[in-house]
Amino acid sequence: MVLFGHALLEQLQQPHKALTAHVLCVPMPAVGADAGAGTGADPHPWDAALAACIDGWSGDTWAAKPFTPLPVLGIPGWWPDNADPSFYDDVRVFRPPRDPAAGAAAATADARAAATAWR
Repeated sequence: MVLFGHALLEQLQQPHKALTAHVLCVPMPAVGADAGAGTGADPHPWDAALAACIDGWSGDTWAAKPFTPLPVLGIPGWWPDNADPSFYDDVRVFRPPRDPAAGAAAATADARAAATAWR
């Protein structure tokens, strides 16, 4: 698994359990540690894999937000508290995937409730 991003770095200055990234799950090619960042016009293999995945996506695809929520402090090894299995019992943070039939209104209501709960 490869995680990358930038907005979380600022938020991690004041971490909280519900800090969540929205991730795009893309199969990545295996590359050696010496793969480098590509040379000349050749992109890194991961760049090419991501570009191939999203090439041709329309505005409708992006509007549908094809991302998966990932509570980053739940990633094993990223936060000392997650070594205790009860860390994951908090259903406000760790919940089952949303039913796509629930629609955008339910997602908005969930996001609003989560933001209010963690202020």
